[in-house]
Amino acid sequence: MCKLFIDNEAAIRAYCEKNGLDFEKAKHSPKTFGKEDIYVQHYNEEKGKFGLLDETPMPIMLKIFKTDNGLAFEQTEHTAKYLAL
Repeated sequence: MCKLFIDNEAAIRAYCEKNGLDFEKAKHSPKTFGKEDIYVQHYNEEKGKFGLLDETPMPIMLKIFKTDNGLAFEQTEHTAKYLAL
């Protein structure tokens, strides 16, 4: 799992709870990450059963950035559809 996510789990949980997002889904969803950013992605299980069926990447549900002032969060057009409670 992503060290940035693990180290900031409490802050991410607080953000999700405050914004009506499913923290457990975010925690267990696939992520693309670097040292200062995390992209929480939606995995379509039906497409995944047979491998990639097309060249469309998994939609990003939530973007998390490490800043000098803590974490910054950015919702996407997919947040409400896949991550809202």
